[in-house]
Amino acid sequence: MQIRRHLKRLYYDTPIQSLVLKTLSPWRPAPWATSTMEFDYGLWLGPSSLRCETQRQLGEENVWPTLFRRHVATDYNVTKMRGSREGLLINMTALHLVMHAWNDALALMQSLRDGYLTLQPDRPNHLSQADLFILSKAGCGLPAYLVRHLPARYHDGQLPAIVGTQFKLIAGFFMVIQHNLWARDGTRQSFTDAAAFFDYADRHQIFTSPGGRACGGSRRKIMELYDHLQQPGEVPDLKPLESMVDVVRFFEYVVSALHLELTLLVVQRQVKATYLHVDASSDSRSDARRARIEWLRDTDAIESVIKQLERLQLSREVAASPSRELRALASRSVDEVATPEQRPAHYQALIRSVQRYASDRQADILAGLNRPSLKQLSEAQVNRRLELSAFAGQS
Repeated sequence: MQIRRHLKRLYYDTPIQSLVLKTLSPWRPAPWATSTMEFDYGLWLGPSSLRCETQRQLGEENVWPTLFRRHVATDYNVTKMRGSREGLLINMTALHLVMHAWNDALALMQSLRDGYLTLQPDRPNHLSQADLFILSKAGCGLPAYLVRHLPARYHDGQLPAIVGTQFKLIAGFFMVIQHNLWARDGTRQSFTDAAAFFDYADRHQIFTSPGGRACGGSRRKIMELYDHLQQPGEVPDLKPLESMVDVVRFFEYVVSALHLELTLLVVQRQVKATYLHVDASSDSRSDARRARIEWLRDTDAIESVIKQLERLQLSREVAASPSRELRALASRSVDEVATPEQRPAHYQALIRSVQRYASDRQADILAGLNRPSLKQLSEAQVNRRLELSAFAGQS
């Protein structure tokens, strides 16, 4: 154990880690530098290892995979805030940077919101949770688009501080919305105001991490962020998003990448529920297993976001029909795997269907980024992404 800790400290020494990552980059590039970031990681984890001009990574302690998490000087304080964060460590360095760029980040978020609303003919004033989910994922995906769209406007370490601050703020907001949407139907909550949003996050400890760290934002600032995204007040007439990207093409990217991500999530949950269902009656913990199956099968909230993506004016870009066919295939397969012995053949057929669908969608995304296309995704990539092989008897 001591040797492992010593090697870890040695690895996170900045010059050594930089050399290791540079040496490994031809075989193990950072997620944002791969041709399949949208398929493998999505719009939140994918750009988390990117650095802005302050040289701090967007994801701070939440960078994934941890291989790419860089050690930088950071001050921590024990928080005196009440609730689920009381007594935990907060990242004071990141908090100071966020507060310094707070107003600029809010202006960027309003610019994102305005751009999102232009996709909808009815231009709603009050955003649904599906809208807020898509909008927050767009904010998470902005840094990835800025470095992945060729010719790249920015490179790693060059992203403006406003982009890094916006990512840190919107990622926390996204995690609360996702937690609520993906909860069981009976426990989902409609946020009537900013206080209900904050109280939900605090009650479910969404602002804390297993390592004893916590978000440093005060209740007042978190509520201000919610209010700004839901009903922005008067702000200077700035259009920071328009100065960085072609807004329509950017949202084409977000819609396509998120549609792919959520289609895979529905497939993953439905198929996992199917395989668990086969063994439920013989499992001594069948009640708990059935409860888990019920939760996995409850994809209504995910489907609501997918439907909203397909209602946007850019729905022609997301290949809706193949996605519906794949989701239907995943959800109607119980009779095909009535016994565990039937699973391998069923699973291989599913993998081939996902290969075709996801390869086409990732190729479309790369075309929109002006990046070279790719060959079909491999079975190994699909297996790794779906995390179903053990359930299918393929481990």
